Amino acid sequence: MDSGRYDRQERVIGRAAMKNLSETKVLVVGLGGLGVETVKNLLLMGIKYITIWEDKDTTFLDLSSQFFLTIDDIGKNRAEASFKKLSQLNEYCDLSIKKGSLSELEHLCTQFSVVVFTDTFSSNLTTINQICRSSGVKFISAISRGIFGQIFVDFGDEFNVLDRDGEQPSTGIIVDLSIDKSNNTITVDTKDPDNLSAHGLNDGDEISIKNVQGLPDAQVCIKRVDPYKFSFFDPECVSYNNLGGGYWSQIKKPILLKFKSLEECIRHPKTDLLYDYSKMSHPGQLHLLSLSLSQFERENKQLPRSYHEGDASAVLLIANTINNEYRYVDQIDEDLFTLISMSCSGEINAMSTLLGGLVAQEVQKAVTQKFSPICQWFNFESVSSLPSSIPSHVSIEEPSRSSSSVLVFGEELQNLVQNQRIFLVGAGALGCEFLKNFAVSGVGTGAKGKVTVTDMDHIELSNLSRQFLFRQEHVGQPKSLIAAAACASMNNDMDISYMVDRVGRETESTFNDTFWSSLSLVVNALDNVDARLYIDSQCIRYMKPLLESGTLGTKANSQVIIPNQTESYGSKRDPEQKQFPECTIHSFPNVIQHTISWAKSVFNSLFESGVNQVNSFLKNPDAYMKGENGTNESSLLTLKDYLIIERPNNFDDCIKWSRCKFQSLFQDAIKDITTMNPKDSTTSSGALFWSGNKRFPTPLEYNKDDEQTFVFINSSARLLANVYSIQVPSDISRDYIHSLCSNTSLPVYVAPVIKKQEENSEPDAQQVAEQQNEHQNKINGLRQDVTGVISGTTPNMRSIEFDKDDDSNHHVDFLSSASNLRARCYNIPEIDAHETKGIAGNIIPAMITTTAMITGFVMLELYKVVGGRKMEGCRNSYVNTAVPFVTMSEPQEATKEVGGKYTIWEKINVDMGSDITIKELLSEINKRTGYSIMSITHGSDLLWLCVGFKDKQNAEASTVSDWVKNTSSLPKRSDTVKLRVLAMDTNSPSSDPFDLPPIIYKFKNFEGRKQKLAAMKKQALEKKKRNLD
Repeated sequence: MDSGRYDRQERVIGRAAMKNLSETKVLVVGLGGLGVETVKNLLLMGIKYITIWEDKDTTFLDLSSQFFLTIDDIGKNRAEASFKKLSQLNEYCDLSIKKGSLSELEHLCTQFSVVVFTDTFSSNLTTINQICRSSGVKFISAISRGIFGQIFVDFGDEFNVLDRDGEQPSTGIIVDLSIDKSNNTITVDTKDPDNLSAHGLNDGDEISIKNVQGLPDAQVCIKRVDPYKFSFFDPECVSYNNLGGGYWSQIKKPILLKFKSLEECIRHPKTDLLYDYSKMSHPGQLHLLSLSLSQFERENKQLPRSYHEGDASAVLLIANTINNEYRYVDQIDEDLFTLISMSCSGEINAMSTLLGGLVAQEVQKAVTQKFSPICQWFNFESVSSLPSSIPSHVSIEEPSRSSSSVLVFGEELQNLVQNQRIFLVGAGALGCEFLKNFAVSGVGTGAKGKVTVTDMDHIELSNLSRQFLFRQEHVGQPKSLIAAAACASMNNDMDISYMVDRVGRETESTFNDTFWSSLSLVVNALDNVDARLYIDSQCIRYMKPLLESGTLGTKANSQVIIPNQTESYGSKRDPEQKQFPECTIHSFPNVIQHTISWAKSVFNSLFESGVNQVNSFLKNPDAYMKGENGTNESSLLTLKDYLIIERPNNFDDCIKWSRCKFQSLFQDAIKDITTMNPKDSTTSSGALFWSGNKRFPTPLEYNKDDEQTFVFINSSARLLANVYSIQVPSDISRDYIHSLCSNTSLPVYVAPVIKKQEENSEPDAQQVAEQQNEHQNKINGLRQDVTGVISGTTPNMRSIEFDKDDDSNHHVDFLSSASNLRARCYNIPEIDAHETKGIAGNIIPAMITTTAMITGFVMLELYKVVGGRKMEGCRNSYVNTAVPFVTMSEPQEATKEVGGKYTIWEKINVDMGSDITIKELLSEINKRTGYSIMSITHGSDLLWLCVGFKDKQNAEASTVSDWVKNTSSLPKRSDTVKLRVLAMDTNSPSSDPFDLPPIIYKFKNFEGRKQKLAAMKKQALEKKKRNLD
């Protein structure tokens, strides 16, 4: 299994779970929309053996959800028609097709680890479920019926969950320990002044204790004392003295779950996954509904016809009969039953995508025992996605790719969807799923419809495990180009264009007024906050609905943003990530994150920033020496090190340099710290300096047999060789490297001089002059040294920027080994290179299951927005499939935040019919708002300030467009400019400055002028006509 391909997924479930996936056999029955979504996800996640059982042929109704089928496949077996395209998703997986009789299917089920039914809810399933239970086979069934879906999970009588929530175990440093010898207990204080997070432990939790001075490593059961303290029993504590330092880590315990059979769960449904707390009664209602639809289908050989009142009434009659016998609910929700019955005859992409992600995740849980499975039902509906005005009887006279969608949503809403002009920002994991959803749902296939996708990134190997539009041969090509081409092949009626531009202030001439104004809807598929905030601001400016979503491992969320109704994405912000203090990183680390930050700093200093400084000098020595750096001692010493003292001539020199770096970083630098602050040193208050979260370090001795030491020497030598373009011999052995290291001459360590501060001791003028003269002589000597080595053939050195994604470049090797060696100095637990790479590269864990699922939720909201639903009918979603947990809630209403007068959606349009002066603009804004203006800015450029602005008079006398042009830049291909105005309510003594809504100032192409020109043109034409007459 390719570790690069599955890197993001492995960070969610771990290596052991990935190995289980690579050895598993899964049977999927049915390859409609839900089936193909499930199989696609299983292939991408790395299931080794997948067999598809399919006995149905393709019809037009499949094309609204089964993305690998086309009109040319009508009449062909669905699995056989899709096989080639599915096989291309993952060449490591063994995919096969089976079909036959029911008895053959029943026998086949016993040969797999997991069996998934995706197309039916019939009486045969209870029999097959019993067969699976008796054979130890995990069983999952799911159905997708219009805007209704259902999942059932049965993992047998006993199922061990090794990790119930997917969260990292709680860990922390031990700040202090106290012993109560009378009770044989040790109390641990975890309150770190630099990190005030509570330990999060409860009575009975098990933890491991490591690296405590005076205490052997142990696993103990704790008792919670308070949010920052816990205690544990230790009968040997009477013999302990002077305990200090160390770390604690929570030990996760497996849990045992017991599942009931399908037959028993039909009669006595176990509490299922509630998805909306405003619909508390829906689980029972939907369970009864699924039984009623299943009976209707058995009796009529088909599902209820689309928007057919008679069929909907028949379903209600069946439901009443069943409920009278089993009392699933106190009272049937007839409106709910009617709406779902009328719209369940078609399968839609949105529901199949949502359920397919969840089903594939349940398969992964069954195989890996990671995360808590659904126990045992999940029923879900989205009736608000249906048109608010119920269509009359719907029939398909001319079958098309959208036939199934029309059966669910009616022609009017489906036509609206097809004619949407959608801007998709991002073509990564979320973007690929959205584009597939658009293609299959018919978005952009109408006469006025269009999809535009932009993404500046190129395809990488690690993308292939969750960005299913890409193949191995696409690595290195633009994401948006390949994704758009893939969607066009799925639905050749789709009008789609791709761009490779980043959307931001620097591209506002590309994404200009005309572009934004032409859009119906914006969908974000981004992975960073700044880009999201910018898109959010543009949607506010141009009053465009925005569908936002994101994922993190097993977690996902979505947000619906509707102009003039809801808050925006930027209305609420997560707190910024806390930065580590520099002194902690460089002198007092206590967790591995500190040593990784230190190692990144060392990498940058040795191989990038220092090299860039040398190249700047080599490019133009005279200009460098005339500048600030030419008289800076530190800068000149850097040049001398790289160009003279440490410059290698061959790879042997690189190895010796690395040995010296080991000495300076892990021995001499540590000695400097302990010399300045000995172990018994105290603070001004008399407390021990090395206490609490400070760890006393120990210098490292070079050990040729230590793996981390070898990796550091080898990787740093190779990186230095890369900097100087030195060839690395192919036959360099470990023994050879160590022999060179053993014979390397090391600089003699010189301890730092600790100067005692003497009161009122200031150097006299002569001493100052001598010091200045000495410093200048040193500068002159350094300048002469470095300029003396310049020749016309001196090549530029190669600057190396840290790259986490290429395992062959030795960047992560250096970082991991340097971090771990530094951690060893401070007795901090070490981690492997894989974990270091994740922390250093800020890699976001991701899985195809979560990604696919959340885009299904978003697509259901898209129908609501397009159909004109108000915010009360829309839902934001938060999902954690590991728990599992689903919650949907109404979007927050936009509030009047600006002076209590304006919401984020409001703006002040200034179109005076001509380009006015800044002074006139100030007067106009004041007249409209009643507020005093403090400043006007355009982007980051200040245009006007009420006090202390030297160009105030010139600004006020200039026209707005001239002044913006002079101080900033006018947007190209736009007749408006967006200004930020800071104001204050001077009538309120407690008022602070605040931002007014954006000022949209029109500086050309005025409507009055257009009308005047049109009138003049009309008069000229009439005059010409009279002359001809």
